[in-house]
Amino acid sequence: MHRLPRERGQSGERRAQTVHPACKKPELLATGPNDLWSWDITKLNGPARGIWYLLYVSLDIYSRKVIHWEIWPTETGTWQRNSSSTPSPPTAAPPRAPCTPAGEPR
Repeated sequence: MHRLPRERGQSGERRAQTVHPACKKPELLATGPNDLWSWDITKLNGPARGIWYLLYVSLDIYSRKVIHWEIWPTETGTWQRNSSSTPSPPTAAPPRAPCTPAGEPR
């Protein structure tokens, strides 16, 4: 019973199959210092078990140097709102484009 439909190519998945278009990975290129900045959040162990602090870091992509860092007890949007108004080095130009860590939505 199953041999005849298989020979005719009539067996298999009957539901409509969706083919997703290939997505291009975003690529940002820094051509000089202070051209492109990124940020990251890292958990640091606290004084007792179950207590940790969050280290927020702004990085220059080209030179890989730390531009700014802060330690907070909780994750809030305060740092992100204030990070744009954080004073930068005197010779620094504003970053060209924001970059988010892999896997995080913009």
